[in-house]
This record gives sequence, structure tokens and C-alpha cells, in this order.
Amino acid sequence: MTSLEIKLDKFDRVYSPTDVVTGCVVVNTPNGTNHTGIKMMVEGAVTLQLSPRSVGIFVALYNSIKPLILIRNEFDIKKSGKFKAGRHEIPFEFPLKALPGLKLAETYHGVYISVQYLITVEMTRSMLAKNIKRSCEFIVKKFKKKKAETERVDFILNQDIVRNKVKNKQNVPKFLIEGYFDHGVCNVDEPFTGEFVLQETDRPIKSIELQLVRVETCSYAENEIKEATEVQNIQLVDGTPTPGVPIPIYMIFPRLFTCSTTTTKDFKVSFEVNMVVLFEDSHMVTENFTIKLTRYRNSIYF
Repeated sequence: MTSLEIKLDKFDRVYSPTDVVTGCVVVNTPNGTNHTGIKMMVEGAVTLQLSPRSVGIFVALYNSIKPLILIRNEFDIKKSGKFKAGRHEIPFEFPLKALPGLKLAETYHGVYISVQYLITVEMTRSMLAKNIKRSCEFIVKKFKKKKAETERVDFILNQDIVRNKVKNKQNVPKFLIEGYFDHGVCNVDEPFTGEFVLQETDRPIKSIELQLVRVETCSYAENEIKEATEVQNIQLVDGTPTPGVPIPIYMIFPRLFTCSTTTTKDFKVSFEVNMVVLFEDSHMVTENFTIKLTRYRNSIYF
């Protein structure tokens, strides 16, 4: 059976705006095959992703907003002819360039907003043979050349956070946690780090966790809808930590589910972290911190 495969020259499939994407289309045909041409389509788009959770939130905008096309390029890579039995490689290349008046956004797979770039190849054949189509996603990342120097973010968690939100203040646990995040502006390709110390607590602690949250905002006309969803949750401590002992904070940002903080007229993607303290008596204390994600060419990974 004849098959198609798209192979990119970059093994990680990561490209920056203005890069030239190169690779080849591999045709495997054990018995040979006739075709009427092979076409390639490159498309990048920002779309809404409906899910059971989002139907009631985004349904009004979903019926009004069409996908925002960032790239659309279609061209022939092989004219009609015949492949002999065996393996054939057809090279291709195209510039990674947005449509006039638009800018490329970073690849991002969210709950409500998705930015995706696809290469689709189709071999058309006669009416008696079915066309063959294959698709391949590639990743777009936008890098800044110079890394900004940012100050660390200090924080304090104590009973005052809870007392301002509940009526029965006598049942609020008494505790004190002091800590910091190394950066408020974070390189998404490097770990999110920091440290905290439990100074005191009058009740046993069940768990201390770090939660990464994405905030997706969709705009249309005068309407703007914002929704926050959890990306990942990491347990930093299981049980009550020893008072006075520093505990490290270390979290890797998920590759496709995070991106640089993005703001456009049509959509926004931003990020927050929550420090969550869960006590054994089911009391929970949460403090929210806004962080900015960006990407630097001088990252330790690039």
C-alpha cells in the first residue's frame, strides 16, 4: 500500500518567525503508483476549542468568531506522473511568514484558545484510487535576544489571608510561611524556581502545592470573556515540614500548554501561580501570583 510521510530537517520541529522550513515528503510504494500531482498546504490559525465546560461560556462568541488565519500557503511539490516501486524523497522548503497585516503567535494548546501550525500533503490520484493525505504539526516559538534582569518575588502566607474571607475567624489555622520566587518574569524554557520556609503552625499540614494556571481571554466587538483553568499541580510537601528548614520550589513549564504571555486585539493568554496550603482538618489557604512568561535565545536549553 502506498504511503506518505512528512519529515522535517529539525528533529524538534521548532521554528522562529522568518525561518525557512525545510524537509522532504517520503513516498513509499511497494508496487509503484500513478498520481496526478502532490500538493502541500501550510496553515497556521488561532481557533476556539469548545468543550463541555466551555459551551456555556464561549458559545455566543463561538458562533460569531471565525478562526484567525495567520499563515496560508499552498503549492505543488510534484507534478503528475508515476512512482516506481520503492522509496522516494521529495524535498520542500517554504518561508515562515505571516499573512500581510498579521504577526505569528506562539504554538499553544489551551482549553478555549489554540494556536496551531500544520503542514498537510495530499497525493491526488485517478477516480479508481483514493487520494492519500498526511498532516504534520510544527512548533513556532518567538525568542527575545536579550534576557531581562528581574527581581525575585517575596511572599508571606499566614492566617490573615483566610480571615479576610470567612466569618468564623476563631476556627482559622494560625501559621506562617515565608518564601520567594526567583523571578516574576520567567523564561518559559527554564524551570520556575524559588524557596519557602514554614516558620510556625498550630495545626498539622497535609500538603503544600504549587498550581500553574492559564488565563485565556477572548475578545469580540465590545465583549470580552476571561476564563482561568489549571495547567498542572505539583506537590511541594507531603505532611508538615520541619519548621525553619528551607524547601525548594522547582517546576518545569509544559511545552505545548504554555507559551509566552500574549496580548492581541483578538485574544490574550496569561499565566498565574497559586501557592496552596492544605491542612489535615480540610482548611485550605490559597494565594495567587501573576507571572509573565517570555522566551530568550540565551536560555540554557538553546
